[in-house]
Amino acid sequence: MSTGAEAFRVLTGGHQLVGEYRFCALTIKGLEREPENPYVAVFAPLLIEDDAELQARAPALWRTVQEAPVLPEVRALLSHVLEFWFFERFRGLTAGEIWAMLNLVTPIQETRAYQRGRLG
Repeated sequence: MSTGAEAFRVLTGGHQLVGEYRFCALTIKGLEREPENPYVAVFAPLLIEDDAELQARAPALWRTVQEAPVLPEVRALLSHVLEFWFFERFRGLTAGEIWAMLNLVTPIQETRAYQRGRLG
């Protein structure tokens, strides 16, 4: 498939590119190699197929989001998104089991970062 401006216009229902642009094809496998990126980490439950691998990586994924150099409200939002996808992925687990998997002692909703994001 073409990657030019006309292909973009057709695929987006008429949106047109203005000025210089650079096409970059991302693949799921390529994204999996960026677990230290908090914006990628939040989608790990969608990208990592093996449940055991995802469970093993859960604490590191959570730390990636918690330690990211982003504004507190962005961190709270990313935390909420990651938590959401873990709940969706592991529907058979209780909230406590998922929080334990993420190494959370306190539920996300009770953390200061989450409350600031919700109230801010």
